[in-house]
Amino acid sequence: MKGSTLVLGVIGMDVHAVGNKILEYAFNHAGFNVINL
Repeated sequence: MKGSTLVLGVIGMDVHAVGNKILEYAFNHAGFNVINL
């Protein structure tokens, strides 16, 4: 699935924003195109 696009996002700046950034980093390094809203 390398080269696939993944869309992530959270509402506002809640505690889940940290996990969202970690997921973005991990998926980018796994070869995914990440769009973080």
